[in-house]
Amino acid sequence: MPAKRNQKRRRRQIRAQNELIRWCKRKGSPCQHGDSRAVKTMRRSTPYPCLPEDIWHHIHSLMPMRDAARAACLSRTFLQSWRSHPNLILNKDTIGLNASACGGNFSRKVDHIMRNHSGIGVKIFRLEYLGVVGFDASRYLDSWLQVVVKPGIEELTLVLCKTKREYNFPCSLLSDGIQNSIRYLRLDWCALRPTAELGPLQSLTSLRLRSVSIRGEELQCLLSNSPALEQLRISSCTEIVCLKIPCSLQKLSNLTVIGCDSLKVLENKAPNLSSFFVSGCSNLRILENKTPNLSSFFCRGVGAKLSLGETLKMKKLGMGRANAVHYARAELPSIMPNLETLNIRSGPEVCIYISRSFRCYRLVLHIYAYYISHTCV
Repeated sequence: MPAKRNQKRRRRQIRAQNELIRWCKRKGSPCQHGDSRAVKTMRRSTPYPCLPEDIWHHIHSLMPMRDAARAACLSRTFLQSWRSHPNLILNKDTIGLNASACGGNFSRKVDHIMRNHSGIGVKIFRLEYLGVVGFDASRYLDSWLQVVVKPGIEELTLVLCKTKREYNFPCSLLSDGIQNSIRYLRLDWCALRPTAELGPLQSLTSLRLRSVSIRGEELQCLLSNSPALEQLRISSCTEIVCLKIPCSLQKLSNLTVIGCDSLKVLENKAPNLSSFFVSGCSNLRILENKTPNLSSFFCRGVGAKLSLGETLKMKKLGMGRANAVHYARAELPSIMPNLETLNIRSGPEVCIYISRSFRCYRLVLHIYAYYISHTCV
């Protein structure tokens, strides 16, 4: 039995070795351009071409995760580098699971990786349960996050799945020294309950929440502590009833709100918002924009009263609602003189008159009716 284990281990090392050699050739490392001595050296599992250790660590950090893991089988240098690998992207593909893998296997493999990682130097952490059958990582998540969420982390992605017992994301992690480094935060299928004690996230530029249990006032607390935010995407967060984007978000340029069924009031005061997308919020009653720099607006599946404020800079407009064509014909020529692209989805409108004076470079109409009379005057 020990002999068989040694043979398997040796085969894994050779396989990883060959992967590393191929990777180095693709990337133009010293084993390229016919440097057969370097290749032979690597194949003998003796020291690699004489380079400073930090250069090898840098090369290792640039490898895809599976290649990096295989390379760690080759030498102590790469093994040490693996324990502080900066990019931990964990999904069924990167850790080598097949399409029918169950959540238990996934969690055990990830736990093994996390136990062997020092937690030092992590820049990107992505945990994605997409395509994994069954979710059972709740008991592991706190310990995994404790390992990687440390000062210096720039991207944190946690894509979970729907379960009977919802995972409660520990907001204390966002206050423990990462305020000046975290740039991207994405959470799917968990609960997030920020409070007034949350410190400012000075570097956060992108926030994405999907199927997250968070109330409107809690989200506003998070937003008020994110002065550098540039992109905000909220989807299927059903506890939000009122969402008011504060004027303190001076850098916010892109706002997307999708499928928030309980949302009734949506108000934007971010002064430099240029792109605004709202879809599938069926109970929305008030949608108000109070800034003058909006250049792209799309609204579908929303029966709310629209108040877009000053729209002289509007270049792209998309609307999906009843009588949208009538609204476009009656209102847009005067309030959006610089409009270039108009995309309309509407229900039955018996007679449509589109004036030739309406100078729109691109007009797309999706009219759901059995009979349409279309006339240009």
